[in-house]
Amino acid sequence: MNRIKINGVTFDPRETGAVALAAAPMAPDATRSNYILIQANAPLSTAQRRELEDKSVRIQEHVSENTYLCGYKPADLNAIRNLPYVAWANVYHHGFKIAPWLTGAASVGETRSLAEMSLVPVRGMSRNPEAVDIVFHSDVDPNAMREKIAALAGLAPEDLNPGRHKIRLTVPEKALPALAALDEVHHIEPTPEYKLMNNVARGILGLPDPTPAAGALLAPVRLWPLPIPASTRDPPRTCIPRSPAGC
Repeated sequence: MNRIKINGVTFDPRETGAVALAAAPMAPDATRSNYILIQANAPLSTAQRRELEDKSVRIQEHVSENTYLCGYKPADLNAIRNLPYVAWANVYHHGFKIAPWLTGAASVGETRSLAEMSLVPVRGMSRNPEAVDIVFHSDVDPNAMREKIAALAGLAPEDLNPGRHKIRLTVPEKALPALAALDEVHHIEPTPEYKLMNNVARGILGLPDPTPAAGALLAPVRLWPLPIPASTRDPPRTCIPRSPAGC
């Protein structure tokens, strides 16, 4: 089996430690969730995908090596686990949903295990506001989630402006676990910050790296006016006298 990585959170289905098993116990059935993870022994063939579809599995996305996030409304997980090409299947755990850097458990881009993330609420989360995107599963209408999200975030439903697959809002860090517990939520990520960058323009113009580490001086560069090549200058005008006085 392969290690699963979703939203900066990793999990190895082969782990047998007490903390790992407590963080991601094997659910006896899927009565508490309409979403499951299926890890196959190899990439799914067309015939295997059809068989899963016949068993009410709706593959939504490929999330890790040979691992698929699926919609699944029946309760019986053994019907999926007993298939010969399925190595592992379980419900989609809440621990995957909160990016580690949202809780201070890791720096942006770093990963943490599902077991480590399960301990974050125990250590305690702050009341500091976080600007986040609540991203829903592809078969969920964000407009239908407006009241649920508003109630957990302590906001008025009319203050939320749902997007195509998400709702953007600012909430205390302590509210994140409750939001992640909603079955309709795919994951929660920090709202991206957009900044103007000029390094691309400098590369196009062939200018040196201005950072001190590169050893360049932060000197101003004159881009205009530029000298005009002699070949492109206007030719001298020819004077055609129209009177005895000349031009």
